Amino acid sequence: LRLLAFLETPREGTILLDGREVVATAARRAARRRVTLVEQRPFLFRGSVLANVAWGLHARGVPAAAAARAAREALTLLDGGPLADRDARALSEGEVQRVAVARALALEPDVLLLDEPAAGADRAAQHALYAAIAAARTRRVMTVCVASHQLEDAYRWADRILALHDGVP
Repeated sequence: LRLLAFLETPREGTILLDGREVVATAARRAARRRVTLVEQRPFLFRGSVLANVAWGLHARGVPAAAAARAAREALTLLDGGPLADRDARALSEGEVQRVAVARALALEPDVLLLDEPAAGADRAAQHALYAAIAAARTRRVMTVCVASHQLEDAYRWADRILALHDGVP
């Protein structure tokens, strides 16, 4: 996933985005703006949940009011609206995951990469998470790639499944 997010350079082979090889530094930087990765153990900054969700938007120069509005919409999509004013560092593991996914969705990426997005969440929260991702995909065209050991979730939510064993398909 880190390769697909253009955070690491492949030792061999190439990575294509829209059929074009992404090699040059400027092309990698542009690709990173279109691809968002939510790692299995996401990092949240000090401050409120809302500030954490809006952080990437602020970094991209989105005005504060628009960033807050988009952050609230993303949180609401994930049933995280009540978390908005809470301290981000005081959340459960499942809540942290939801906030990180909301932060990613607020950026409206073309490609969303998720590493074990339902880790630490109870069954209801897992269902809400995947339902929110499905709903986000109906609002805009977005490719979603999920790495998961939960085959039940993969079969329920995926359009295509690729199984890897020791890194080999």
